[in-house]
Amino acid sequence: RHVLNCAVVEALIPQDARVADVGSGAGLPGLCLAIARPDLELTLIEPLERRVTWLNEIVQDLQLENVQVLRARGEQVEELPGGSAPAVVTARAVSALGGLLDFTLPLLQGSGELLALKGRSAQQEIDKARKQLKRHRVAQTEVLTLGSELLEEPTTVVRVVL
Repeated sequence: RHVLNCAVVEALIPQDARVADVGSGAGLPGLCLAIARPDLELTLIEPLERRVTWLNEIVQDLQLENVQVLRARGEQVEELPGGSAPAVVTARAVSALGGLLDFTLPLLQGSGELLALKGRSAQQEIDKARKQLKRHRVAQTEVLTLGSELLEEPTTVVRVVL
């Protein structure tokens, strides 16, 4: 269920985009996106060493040439390896939206979008994060439902556009 809920997010990401997945953990949604969309260039950002080791093993086992793993906390990353900013940052089960904005939006360097996989309380998280949204000069925020035609429980995504 979780893999499919992550995979449907691929429909929101532009062709050939650079994507940073913050708090990758077990690789959701980063690995799902890498498999579904080999055109994407993904950086999986994860602070815990054992998870980074596991992610690197999976990337190697699956021969995912479009993925690199970076051991760091999201708020510590000022720039992705290679220098250019991602067009999209993804996050799932990392933090409430207010905190998430503070360490994901700076990665976009002023342009792009955050796709935060959330649950039923997505709109309430947006309402609670109004100050952070204003401080980061967010142009647009919306709640999207994906996969309703495929999944028993559709995926809820908060899209935050700079």
